[in-house]
Amino acid sequence: MGRLSGSPHARAWCAAEEYSITRGLLFSRKEVGSTLTADASILRAYRPIALVRARAKEASGSFDLDGRHYFAALLHATLAMLKEPVVRPIQEAAGTLFAAQILKKFEKAT
Repeated sequence: MGRLSGSPHARAWCAAEEYSITRGLLFSRKEVGSTLTADASILRAYRPIALVRARAKEASGSFDLDGRHYFAALLHATLAMLKEPVVRPIQEAAGTLFAAQILKKFEKAT
């Protein structure tokens, strides 16, 4: 796979998403700079994701350590976004892959 319209390499985005989903609510802002690729656009995207996950972890307390509620909401939002007519083919492909990765999270949690 080559670069897509000047955006970062698709594999780097997929690896970042897979890593962040695997880490679940434990994914932290510190990990963004140390673990993920140094691509600036990926770092810009995953810093706020780490903050949202930290808030979800706080809200979940001890009743939802795996973040099932958070990931259910994320899956719902991802699938809803895929229905939008303005979604470009590359966004559709990425969203579908990310939804599949979220579903794997549910499989591991059971």
